[in-house]
Amino acid sequence: MSRFIHALPQPVVAPVPEPDRKNAVAYGDYLTRMGACRDCHTPVDATNRPITSLEFSGGFTLVGPYGQVASRNLTPDPSGISYYDADLFVDVMRTGMAKARKIHDAMPWKAFAGQSDDDLRAIFAYLQTVAPMRHRVDNALPPTRCPVCGGTHGGGESNVVASRRAS
Repeated sequence: MSRFIHALPQPVVAPVPEPDRKNAVAYGDYLTRMGACRDCHTPVDATNRPITSLEFSGGFTLVGPYGQVASRNLTPDPSGISYYDADLFVDVMRTGMAKARKIHDAMPWKAFAGQSDDDLRAIFAYLQTVAPMRHRVDNALPPTRCPVCGGTHGGGESNVVASRRAS
């Protein structure tokens, strides 16, 4: 719950400029902020703060009547959605299906299904610009400790912390 309390918006004290809808990447960034995509698709640390270096890499754990599920990696890494194209992304957001695979109902795809094709394509265009992050999250596997995000999610043990180059 504290994750959502920390994410509460601050009061608007000045006019907010209209987003540039002609710049798909900038508009997609705006839409991901308004849709709180980062909030659920970015893992948190032990103090429940987003791990900004892992933005959009998935692994944020949700627990509800459906059990425990971790959010998907949305980066263009092979462990994320590198195989998606804009058409597939729009289809997933409209139908809740990634080809023959149903996405988990913890993802509020029905809330996004009513967005225009242009809006969904802008979100996808923006997601293609985020840094690819190798972070396997697989809810078909039992949750295990992940050395990348420090959390527990399916496929967690299969992740490896990237080595740092010597300076």
